[in-house]
Amino acid sequence: MELNEKAWAKALAIRLSGDLSKYGIQGSTVAVTDGKKLAYRCEILGYSNDDEGEPELSKYETDLLLSDKESDGRWIPRVVIECKLKTTTHDALTYSAKAATHKNVHPY
Repeated sequence: MELNEKAWAKALAIRLSGDLSKYGIQGSTVAVTDGKKLAYRCEILGYSNDDEGEPELSKYETDLLLSDKESDGRWIPRVVIECKLKTTTHDALTYSAKAATHKNVHPY
């Protein structure tokens, strides 16, 4: 049976979850998820009467996301991994550009 990229990423996420779960710091745990959508753009389209911004998010689906998961349920994205079984120059350029857009919203 030939694996596709999504199945391979899911299997890798399961394996990494067990291996990395013990490496959390300061009360957080390391979470590994596949197929998580992560914002690459946050635009304020307007403001309410009390000056609160009304953000509009655009998201890309990631293959693997490593994040710090806090005890209160919040999570902080740390590493995005795109899984490719075969790569081309176009893939390298595309995912480099996607990485740059993620870094605009998540500079850490």
